[in-house]
Amino acid sequence: MILKNINKTLKTGSKFIFTALNGLRMIRLFNDEDVSKGKFDQLPIVESSPMSDYLENAPDSIFLREKGFIASELVYMLKIAGFLVENIWGGTAGSWNRKPLRMDEIELMVVSKKERKC
Repeated sequence: MILKNINKTLKTGSKFIFTALNGLRMIRLFNDEDVSKGKFDQLPIVESSPMSDYLENAPDSIFLREKGFIASELVYMLKIAGFLVENIWGGTAGSWNRKPLRMDEIELMVVSKKERKC
């Protein structure tokens, strides 16, 4: 729904660029034990950690959940929302170049353009 709403705000041919967490890296970081402990859910590629790992005095009952994405998943989602993916590059905030995505990069950058109304 978010991508469809973004599509509605752009003119046909407009660029849409965003970054997302690299799901490949997340998959490589975790193991079966992490899955059984609830630290990582391999199906939606989601990492879960208590907020107390990040903030003092945060209750252990509040969790931070971070979703990772695989490039093919993003291409499909964007296509459904009326975008054409032009490039997917790897990198990390402060270190972006036009280079292929590597397995262990923290983020991926998607460069797309609005192809049609959704």
